Amino acid sequence: MGNVIKGITDEDRISVEEYNEILKANTPHILIDVRPETAFSRGSLPNAINIPKAQLADNADRIKELLKNKAKEVNQEKIPLYLICRSSFTTSLSIPILRDQGITSKDIKGGLLEWKKKIDPGFPI
Repeated sequence: MGNVIKGITDEDRISVEEYNEILKANTPHILIDVRPETAFSRGSLPNAINIPKAQLADNADRIKELLKNKAKEVNQEKIPLYLICRSSFTTSLSIPILRDQGITSKDIKGGLLEWKKKIDPGFPI
């Protein structure tokens, strides 16, 4: 088992470089941005869906449906769910919320700050 950080393990996380490769390869997945709507409206990654952390539990059925529909669309049994926020703090708190609802997800380590630093220096934060 990996290093436990804020209730999640290393297996619950991917790097911004790994996520960038997922985007480049057009690998089917769902990305949820857990920041508040005001932050999301300033800038978000391609195809991100905004569901703020405080609304995750109430949207569990919607998230399950999104995953199911995307998997069906690409003829796969299941597809991964990734979470992003500004710095990874909120996503690290979001993973257990979704886990309690029976939803597996992964944090993009360092969040959008890391994305801006390593992938897209012009990304608006």
